[in-house]
Parts: sequence; C-alpha cells; structure tokens
Amino acid sequence: MLAGLQNSIFGNQNQAIGNNNSIDGASNLVKGNNTTINGDGNAVKGNTNIVTLNNNTIVGNKNTVNGSENGVVGNKNTIDGSSQQVQGNSNSIEGNNGVVVGNKNKVNGSDNLVSGNKNTVTGNSSAVLGNANSLNGTTNAVVGNKNSVNGSENIVNGNSNTVAGDVNKVNGSTNTIEGKLNVVIGDNNVVKQ
Repeated sequence: MLAGLQNSIFGNQNQAIGNNNSIDGASNLVKGNNTTINGDGNAVKGNTNIVTLNNNTIVGNKNTVNGSENGVVGNKNTIDGSSQQVQGNSNSIEGNNGVVVGNKNKVNGSDNLVSGNKNTVTGNSSAVLGNANSLNGTTNAVVGNKNSVNGSENIVNGNSNTVAGDVNKVNGSTNTIEGKLNVVIGDNNVVKQ
C-alpha cells in the first residue's frame, strides 16, 4: 500500500491513497483526487481524476473517463466510450450502448438507455424514460411527459410532449406534433403538417 502525494506507481493490484498521483497498471485500488490512472479493472474513488482504458469503476465528481465498459457514479463527470454505466447528474457522456440514470445529463450516441429528467440526448435507437428531456435523432423510444423530440420514426408515449419530424408514432394527450405521416392517438393533441 502506498500513501502520499505526487507518487508514480507502475504495476498491478496496488493500493494507493493520496492526491496528485500517477498510476499505470491494472486492478489497482485508488483513493484520492487529481490522480491519473491508466489501466483496466481499477477501482477509483475521488474527484477530478483522469481514468483511461476499460472496465474501471469510478466513484466521484468531475472525473474524466476515457474507455469502454466503465462504471461511473457521481456528478459532473466527462465520459467518452461505449457500453458505459453512469449514475449521477450533470454528466457528459459520449458513446454507444450505455446506460445512464440521472438528471441534466448530456448523452451523445446511439443505442443508449437514459432514465431521468431534463436530459439532453442526441443519437439514434435510444430509449429515454422521464420528463422534460430533449431528444434529437431517429428510431428512438420516449416515455414520459413534457419531452421535446426532434426527428423521424420515433415512438413517443406520454402527455404534453412536443414532437417535430415525420413518421413518428405518438400516444398521449395534449401533445404538439409537427410533420408528415405521423400517427397520433390521444385527446387534445395539436397536429400540424
């Protein structure tokens, strides 16, 4: 086990506690802030860390994560890669096949599952569950109320949603739909072509 500041660690299965460290290796247990971690399968707890590669578990805020199949819990993190699992608020996620749970996240990619409110989602073939989300893309599924959906071939289920695009399917009441060849089911909807 290493405890201290501004250390460099090379190797696997180490334990490091402290700030401003540099760690290169796999399966390390790291607790601290402002640390750079490069490797697979590391467990990291702290803030403003930089974590690269795959299958890492990160708990904290304002971390930067680059790689795939990482698990991130916290807020205001920047995450780039595919198959990420993210729980928290105000995160920025770039990648495909991820699961994002929380509010005010920005998700850019396809085939993602996003659950929460006030998220901004850009991409195709994603599922969005929640309210007051903004979605841009095609062939997405949206369930919730007061969402803004821009694109074609989306499925929207809920009330008071705004949908712009063609060949969308909308089920619910008090929705506003603009576009061509849309299918709308429900009461008090406004349809514009």
